[in-house]
Amino acid sequence: MNTTEAINPVVKTISILPEFDLPPCPFCGKEASSLSYLQESFAVSCIGCGTFGPRSHGATIAINLWSHRPKATRPRDKTTTNQVVGTPWEFIDAVKAKFGNLFCDLAATAENTKCPEYFITEEQDSLVTPWPTAPDEEYNWLNPPFANIAPWVEKCATDDNNVLVLVPALVGSEWYTKFVAGVADIYFLSPRLVFEGSKDPYPKDLMLLQYRRKSAKPFYSIGNWRWKP
Repeated sequence: MNTTEAINPVVKTISILPEFDLPPCPFCGKEASSLSYLQESFAVSCIGCGTFGPRSHGATIAINLWSHRPKATRPRDKTTTNQVVGTPWEFIDAVKAKFGNLFCDLAATAENTKCPEYFITEEQDSLVTPWPTAPDEEYNWLNPPFANIAPWVEKCATDDNNVLVLVPALVGSEWYTKFVAGVADIYFLSPRLVFEGSKDPYPKDLMLLQYRRKSAKPFYSIGNWRWKP
C-alpha cells in the first residue's frame, strides 16, 4: 500500500514521478515519488514518510512548488527558531483526549518533541520548511518560541492545515488581531502550565489555538478550557 493511502484513505495517488528531478523530502530525506489528489487539490508526496508538499489546484504547479520551495537562508537566532522548553506531557495527554492524535511536532528537539516519530528540528527551520498536511481528525502540534510568535501564527493562518498552537494569551497584540481573531478557535487555559524543567507555573495566562482546514468550514469560537480538574 502506498504510504499516503495508509495515512489518509481519502488520498488518491494518481502517478509516480520518476521523470522529474525533484529534491528529497525535507523531513526524512527520501525521494518524493508520487503525485496525489486530495481534497480537490494536487500535492507531491513522499513515499518514505507520507509528507505532502504545498497543495495546488494544478498538478504542474504542485510539482513546481515542491521543486522550488524556499531555502533556509534567513539568519538563525533563538527568537525565530525552536525553543528548548517542553510542554508538559500531562497537558499533551489532555489535548489528545479533547482534540485527537497529534501528527507532527512543528518546532521541537529530539529531547522535547511531543511527536517522537515525526517532528521538525531547528536545523530544518520550520518557518521555511513546508509543513506536512495533518490527516483528517488529527492535528500538527506547535509550541513556538514565545519571544517571536507573529511569524508562527501567520503561517498557521495561511497554511490551510490542522494545527494546535500553545501561546501566551496576548489578546492586545498585533499578531492576535491579524492571525488569530476570527481565524482560529481560542481556548483560554486553566490552570496554568508548569513547563518541563520548571518547578513553578508559567507566570502568564496561556491559550490554545485551533486552526482547521478551510474545507472544514469552521465556526470560530472563544471559550475557556479547564484542562485539568
